[in-house]
Amino acid sequence: MKSKYLKAASFVSLVSFAISGCASTPDGQKTQAQGTAGGAALGALTGFLTSGGSWQGAVTGAIAGGTAGFAYGSAVAARKAKYASAEAWLNQEIAIANQANARAVAYNQSLKRRLAAVESRVSAAKAANDKNALKQLKSEVGQIQTEAKKQAASDAAYEKDQNGILADAKAKTSSNYGQYRQASQSWNNAKSERTQLVGQVAKVGASIGG
Repeated sequence: MKSKYLKAASFVSLVSFAISGCASTPDGQKTQAQGTAGGAALGALTGFLTSGGSWQGAVTGAIAGGTAGFAYGSAVAARKAKYASAEAWLNQEIAIANQANARAVAYNQSLKRRLAAVESRVSAAKAANDKNALKQLKSEVGQIQTEAKKQAASDAAYEKDQNGILADAKAKTSSNYGQYRQASQSWNNAKSERTQLVGQVAKVGASIGG
C-alpha cells in the first residue's frame, strides 16, 4: 500500500511539472497553466486511489482534473488579461480554446476506451454468471458517472467564459472572431460526443441491474 502512495505522489509531481512548464511570461497564460497543473495533479491522485492503484485511473483522473483546472484558469486569465487590440486578445482566447479542445478530445478518447473495456467485461461476466464481477463492474460504472458529473461542472464554467467572449462587442469587431467561433464549435462538438458516451455508460450500468 505504501508503495502505491509513493507511486501516486511521483505521478502527481510529474504531471504538475510537465504542465506548469507550459506557462509563458504573459500573466494570463501563467494563470491558466497553473490552474491546469493543479487540477491535473489532484485528478491524478484521486483517479489513482479510487481505482485501487491503477495507472489508467491516474491518467484518466489527470485528464479530467486538468480540464477542470484549465477551465478555471482560463476564466481567471480572461479577467486579468489586458490587450492593446481585439485581435491580440482574441488570439490569446483562440489559443486557450484550442487547448481546451485538445483536452476535451483526450477525455473523450479515454472515456471510449473505458466504456469499451467495461462493456466487454460485463458481457463476459454475464456469460459466466459471475455476480461478484458484475457487482464490481457496477461500482466502476458509478465511478465513471461521478467523474462525468465533475467534468460537466467544469464544462459549465468554461462554456460561460466561451459564451461571454462570443457575445462580446469587442470580440465581434476582430478579424479573427470567426476563428474563435470555429474553435468554440469544435469544443461544443466534443462536449456533445461526451454526452452521448455518458449516456452509453448509463445504459451499461442499467443492463447490469441490482
